[in-house]
Amino acid sequence: MAIDVSELLKVTSLANELKRQGREVIVLKSREAGFDTPNHLHEVPKRAMYATKYTALERSSC
Repeated sequence: MAIDVSELLKVTSLANELKRQGREVIVLKSREAGFDTPNHLHEVPKRAMYATKYTALERSSC
């Protein structure tokens, strides 16, 4: 029984090989940004939340 190599490991290995060959590799990662979120981006979801209303619920027999 063989253990499959993850796709992430394959891509990482390929990227490292390309770096060793002197190729430019752009690394895209999901992590904490090195800067604060601009204030206007905090305000957009707030305005959207306050602009919406809950729908009316019908009375249930439960």
